[in-house]
Amino acid sequence: MVAFPSLRKNTKAWASRLKGGLHGPLFFGLQMRDNKHAIVFSSDKNWLPHTRVFIEQLQKLRLPDIDLIYCTSESEQIDLPKPVIVERIKNIGEERELSAITRIPRAAYLRMSMPTHFRGRYKKLLYLDVDIAFFRRNLKEVFNIELLDQHAIAAVRVNRQWLDPSRMLPDFKESGLGPAPSFNSGVMLIDPEKWYQFSVDARIEHILNTQGEHFYDVDQSVLNLAMRGLWSEISPVWNWMYQQKRGFNAFRYGAEVIHFAGKQKPWERNKFIPNRFVKPYFKLFEENVELARKLPKLHSPREEMKMLYGLYQESREDQAKIREYIKRFERRTSSLNPEIYGQYSALT
Repeated sequence: MVAFPSLRKNTKAWASRLKGGLHGPLFFGLQMRDNKHAIVFSSDKNWLPHTRVFIEQLQKLRLPDIDLIYCTSESEQIDLPKPVIVERIKNIGEERELSAITRIPRAAYLRMSMPTHFRGRYKKLLYLDVDIAFFRRNLKEVFNIELLDQHAIAAVRVNRQWLDPSRMLPDFKESGLGPAPSFNSGVMLIDPEKWYQFSVDARIEHILNTQGEHFYDVDQSVLNLAMRGLWSEISPVWNWMYQQKRGFNAFRYGAEVIHFAGKQKPWERNKFIPNRFVKPYFKLFEENVELARKLPKLHSPREEMKMLYGLYQESREDQAKIREYIKRFERRTSSLNPEIYGQYSALT
């Protein structure tokens, strides 16, 4: 039973309970959740089944102190399992023809609007694409990463620059800019206050107004152009972009987040993705005949071992360079200036 202070003798205690209205401590001594961090994500209608699988995996991580928020610009009612919050926000992509690559849903552009929308409510946001799986259960550690002073986000370098950081984003070349580090926008740790401080919204608007609307990596290109010099580089364990050639390295280096950023998806026929990433889709896709038909066949134990051994063999080719790339991060929660490569051997 909750013990209440005497109103006459403990006026200050009562005032403290009532302070903050609906966002502070509740009446009757119950504490309202006032989380400083949130995980935000989005999708369109076609990706809702995939989003539900993503949410189910996210819930297994047990993150009671972190809000889970599904962002949408659509007016229709969307039913998602609790404790997911459905938040409607403005989508910059709806005002322009930004679907240069049809495989990118327009909802992907919502990530550009999220920092300003949630500014003042959360200290840090973790944006995640929904084509993601969680290999371990330490996702909460990512919020311990401190961004460098002049940076508004932290992200992982695009995997085409892991072994050769001199590879240039085509949009930088077309814009007349020199080589620059680029990040994958599928996982971003965002400081909304710094996003506002460095006028990132105005930068994005300027790019969209002056550089056309057909970008090589669509919304990711826009973000890289806008965030040049404003992002901290973090360890690839927080966004391991799955490829057949380097798939085994995700397990070797203890990746937390496995991102199926390319054409290989766990819900489509593909013999190079382990069963553990495929199984979650069977349960939620079984009621959708079209989606169920595309599901890959699970490997037998023998086939699984053979596939994993094949991934291991392929991963050996670039092992030395991958090791040097990862050694740059002293800790899993380290953040670096991506402009400074240090001892990154791929440059030498």
